[in-house]
Amino acid sequence: MFPLSEWDTEYRKISSEWRDIVIMSKLNKQLYDNLIHSISWLLKYAKDNNIQLPDKHELVISMGESQEILDRIAQSTETLHQKNQPQNGQNPISICFCNSNFIN
Repeated sequence: MFPLSEWDTEYRKISSEWRDIVIMSKLNKQLYDNLIHSISWLLKYAKDNNIQLPDKHELVISMGESQEILDRIAQSTETLHQKNQPQNGQNPISICFCNSNFIN
């Protein structure tokens, strides 16, 4: 068994790494949301102004692929959440990092 000081050090290290994962996940989601929005706006602008875009289908494909990636991010988040639910009467250990910078 770890002495308390080693346990605290390991806990802080794991906590820090988990915060980094949460931050990167949120940033990835925001990037893909922005990409999808930008492509949608570009396609609508081109249509509204009768602008022919070369390889327009590539933009549509990219938008679809971005949505698939967002769906996988959501599935991964849901899977992690489900793994943290009680099973067979067990109580899971939950760690919550609340920071106003990450809300909304």
